[in-house]
Amino acid sequence: MERTKTSLTTDVILTATSRYYQVPIRDVISKTRHRRVMTPRQMVHFLSYRYKVDSLENIATATGLKAHATVLHSFRTVKLEAELYKHKLAEVHAITANLKDLGYNTAIPKKRRRSIYAGKYKTFS
Repeated sequence: MERTKTSLTTDVILTATSRYYQVPIRDVISKTRHRRVMTPRQMVHFLSYRYKVDSLENIATATGLKAHATVLHSFRTVKLEAELYKHKLAEVHAITANLKDLGYNTAIPKKRRRSIYAGKYKTFS
């Protein structure tokens, strides 16, 4: 019997990422800027933004930050590192696979734009 797919939340991604990196959640959401804490925090930002879990402000608040710009910076940093370094790409795939094994929907949502003609949302690739 196949599990039903549940939508992701920032808390679920935070839990999966902290387990993968073996860092307590309280450390990930703290204000410290040590490398062992920043890497999981940036991964939470990357995955939350990639899967459109919530708004940038809410993602930042869930991880103990004040500004949404930090989430954008984290997304760009992890994306660049994943393109340059195989181990970072492997980390992204491993955490995504863990989320998928837990039964969460890890499909990347398509972009939705408001059509100026119909007044309804249309999906673009």
